[in-house]
Amino acid sequence: MDKIYYISQGETPLEHLHAIEKVAQAGGELIQLRLKKVSDEVYLNTAIQAVEIGAKYGSKIIINDAIQLYKDTF
Repeated sequence: MDKIYYISQGETPLEHLHAIEKVAQAGGELIQLRLKKVSDEVYLNTAIQAVEIGAKYGSKIIINDAIQLYKDTF
């Protein structure tokens, strides 16, 4: 089976999460959260939700645009 690599899109964090869930439901294996121009708090909360969605469907969530959050959180 071919792997799907999806980079999230949307106007709001909620739109990104909806898109991530649709791709994960469809069997997307690699999904990147690509959320720009939001506060660190919004990014972190969205990233946590994205990871939860990924876990629900067996998708890996890539978070690489906010390394400062990774360092401080994980």
